[in-house]
Amino acid sequence: MNFNRIWNLLLGNEINREEHLREFAFDNGLIFSTENDIGLIAQFSDFSLFTEGSDGKIKYQCIQKNLLESNLLFDYSYQLRTGKTSVSIDQTVRLFNSKRLALPRFTLKPENILHTIAEWFGYDDIDFQSDELFSKKFHLSGEFEQLIRKYFDDDVRNLCLKNQKIQIEGSNYYLLLYVEHKILEKTDLKSFYKLSTLIFELLIIKSSHNLSDLQSSSK
Repeated sequence: MNFNRIWNLLLGNEINREEHLREFAFDNGLIFSTENDIGLIAQFSDFSLFTEGSDGKIKYQCIQKNLLESNLLFDYSYQLRTGKTSVSIDQTVRLFNSKRLALPRFTLKPENILHTIAEWFGYDDIDFQSDELFSKKFHLSGEFEQLIRKYFDDDVRNLCLKNQKIQIEGSNYYLLLYVEHKILEKTDLKSFYKLSTLIFELLIIKSSHNLSDLQSSSK
């Protein structure tokens, strides 16, 4: 039995959330949808967010699409089960699918004690000697360390520090941003939308520069 779900329905939180995101979509020129996009979850199943728990569902999508890219903001929930009970874990997610991106596979998460312990056993954390605050606050990982460092320059790191709970996953054309286990309301949602857009736009610039460097070196 999912007590969180029943409690939210009794309080009317589900209705209020739908109305709020409808208004947000309208204010930002986005298309609103209540579709649970199962295909989207399957498409991005390699991202760690979509491997958590079970019964993953997308709710209340705010969508913008053109020929080059699509960007979506939505609430994503999954179930953690213990015996006969389950807990709904919910968060607001921003997802970009853009041909203008060319990202190495990376994951950025707020640093915690488990990451510190993992480092003792040899698991990598990409730190920046010139930026102790960022290295202290975030755990950045990925196979192609030197390339990832090029993307996380001063500008990108400074943006990440504006919301030290943000999590980011990137790979090729795809960029995923969210605050774990948190549905963003009103002011927080607007700030997150603006910040995630700025990070996306900076990573497009980094993608363009890195592709130009690769083309120059191959000549």
